[in-house]
Amino acid sequence: RPRPHMAAFVGIAVCAGLIQRAVAARSARPLWWAVPAVALWSNLHIECVFGVALIGLFALAEFVRPSALSRREAGRALTIAASATAAMLANPYGWGPFNYIVENATVPQMLSIAELGPAYLPAYRAFFAYVVVAAALSASVPRRLALWEVLALAAFAALGYRFLRLTPLVFLATAPLLASRLTIWSGRGLDGRAVLATALAAAVFLSRVPLTTMVGGMRLGGAHPDVVFSEPALAYVRAQGLGGPVFNSHNLGGWLAWTMYPEVLVFQDSRLQAYPADHFRAILAASRSQPAWDTLVAGVDWAILSLPRPNALSGAGRFPDSAWATVYADEAVEILVRRSGRYAALAGR
Repeated sequence: RPRPHMAAFVGIAVCAGLIQRAVAARSARPLWWAVPAVALWSNLHIECVFGVALIGLFALAEFVRPSALSRREAGRALTIAASATAAMLANPYGWGPFNYIVENATVPQMLSIAELGPAYLPAYRAFFAYVVVAAALSASVPRRLALWEVLALAAFAALGYRFLRLTPLVFLATAPLLASRLTIWSGRGLDGRAVLATALAAAVFLSRVPLTTMVGGMRLGGAHPDVVFSEPALAYVRAQGLGGPVFNSHNLGGWLAWTMYPEVLVFQDSRLQAYPADHFRAILAASRSQPAWDTLVAGVDWAILSLPRPNALSGAGRFPDSAWATVYADEAVEILVRRSGRYAALAGR
């Protein structure tokens, strides 16, 4: 399923590839391509910060302990890393990407967001297995092991372990490293077909999604999975003329804003930095008390709740039948209206 996060994946892969070209050429010159790439990337996704960090990590490590570059070339690489940092400001928000990363790191102190939690077993076994294999392959040729490789693997593995949403970055940042080691071992007699077969078998075994589901669940088109975002529910909202302020579960806010604004005015969405922190604190506090919840939603006459993801920000269990009526429900969402509000006629039906 296409996601904006793909921009982050492509950007990290580009930076890792440029580093590999610099290593092969024993020159910092290929890294200059990172500057225009980052300038574009900063307008697509905030994780351009990590691409710049990867370039800077490589340059600094080569300056401290030269391996592929001379110290003079490493100094040029540091200049390029500084230029890439400046290029990252070529977006409407300037230092916004830095601020966003810092603020996102503090979100778990207030809200429990799954993708901002740490990686765990057994669901993320592929991540842990990759880190172990990457470390073993890196150490298998100690004479080729460079300081920047150790730092890149350690830094991106630590980021992936701390934040689920960053787990893919370690694969992209270190793929060239593993490829170089496998090339060396292939020259020493390792059968490439055996490596491929082992990799495919491991991918099937370590995947969170069973192979049958992975194949059967593939489809083209559709930006929103029906199990979370219900198109029939949107059709119902439009057909019944529901609009204005609505209480919505946290994970549905972006979807509603994207598909229904300005007719529907969402209560919250996952752009956590776009709202005052006190807004989310108020929802969390009200979720522990029915009278407080009634005060919180006094200004809305309808609500749309996420059924698969009940939590303190979803409103689950806080819309009693005495005051609210369910007028639509499917496997993904439930729509309720206030019995004494502007949509009371729907409750009567």
